[in-house]
Amino acid sequence: MSNITFICEGASEKNLVEYVLIPYWKNKGFSISGNVIILGEENPGCRGAGGDVSFERLKIDLSSAMAADKNDSWFTTIFDFYALHGEWPGQQSVKEGLSSLEKVEKVENAVKGLLASQLESLPAAERFIPFFMLHEYESLLFVKPSAITEVTKARKATADLQKILSGFNSKPEEINTVLSPSQRLARAKANYGKTLHAHRIIQIIGIDPVRAVCPHFNDWMTKLERLD
Repeated sequence: MSNITFICEGASEKNLVEYVLIPYWKNKGFSISGNVIILGEENPGCRGAGGDVSFERLKIDLSSAMAADKNDSWFTTIFDFYALHGEWPGQQSVKEGLSSLEKVEKVENAVKGLLASQLESLPAAERFIPFFMLHEYESLLFVKPSAITEVTKARKATADLQKILSGFNSKPEEINTVLSPSQRLARAKANYGKTLHAHRIIQIIGIDPVRAVCPHFNDWMTKLERLD
């Protein structure tokens, strides 16, 4: 069995792990258990739990979790790549002309490398797999726009959401540019509330359809499954 500690941006990502990913893996025959930490939740020096995703907050929470670990756990993150706070390793090497996937991989690799060196005294430092959603959690929901409006009871917005997806060649992880996916949901009047609706929408869509069209998300899932 592989035990994985998920350091999440907020309650919505926590719901994704607990209500969607762990049951999915169980049904697929993987022996993966999950412990979930919301970034900053147990750190009194932070401005509230979740949302404010900074490298320093991650370093504090990750080092605390690793120091307390008794189960030889692996550690991963679920953060949005969109609107990261402060300075992050690898950001200076993100240049125009790179694809979204290339940009996020540069940052993920740099974060892993720097934390491995800074936390090298902790035995779990090498068991860290950083993951940033391209570009937001809401990107995954665009896999099936009708599932969004089914849950939010805003069916009139379905056509507008489908048009957004088509505008990015039906590649949900590419939806960003001027407006983030969540901002697009708001403009389309999809009646969307992240904590209330996100995991329920994913449940309707199904993880396998998400993996089929979201390669970065799929790559992360594959890495975690190979730990089992």
